[in-house]
Amino acid sequence: LSSKIYIKDLNPKPIYKAIFNRLTDFISSRSTVNYITLDEILKLSQTNNFKILYLKANYKSLWAHYLVKLEKK
Repeated sequence: LSSKIYIKDLNPKPIYKAIFNRLTDFISSRSTVNYITLDEILKLSQTNNFKILYLKANYKSLWAHYLVKLEKK
């Protein structure tokens, strides 16, 4: 039996997309955003023995999303 983790988040790079996301979140819900970069997720997965099963980074829209599926080795 293996453990899987799915992570979908907004990447704070490029910076102008992160600013746009912060602005839209604040306007729509008065919320603030704390990001974990895709690079940080990949380093954490390596450090904790997770295998990357799927990785997709979408930077074509106004927001810079990424989706990662990890499995414990």
